[in-house]
Amino acid sequence: MPKQTFAIRLQQLHADTHPGQPIRDAAKESGISYRTLGGLMNGTGSKPTFATLTKLAAYYDTTIDYLKNDAPAPVIEADNLDELLRLVEELFVRVQNLKHQAPPPQGSGKASVVK
Repeated sequence: MPKQTFAIRLQQLHADTHPGQPIRDAAKESGISYRTLGGLMNGTGSKPTFATLTKLAAYYDTTIDYLKNDAPAPVIEADNLDELLRLVEELFVRVQNLKHQAPPPQGSGKASVVK
């Protein structure tokens, strides 16, 4: 993606998610240097590193794919959210149950891991 396209996307994302916030504050809160973020915002900076993209995606609550490739942010429908939450709860219960199971007896034929 060309620098100017990335800059415009980042500017719009900033305006939409943090309206009126100075770039200096965004840089401080996101953990990205002011110089780096300013360069990305005005299209004069170098190509962002993966670490910078990760921080940008987290700060602006989007995906790296959206930042780099104009892929739409994933949308979770309300019906699917309930099912997703149910599955997460079920997984949590199963993991907790596994933690409380007794380890297999020595010599049971299963390889043991030395810690």
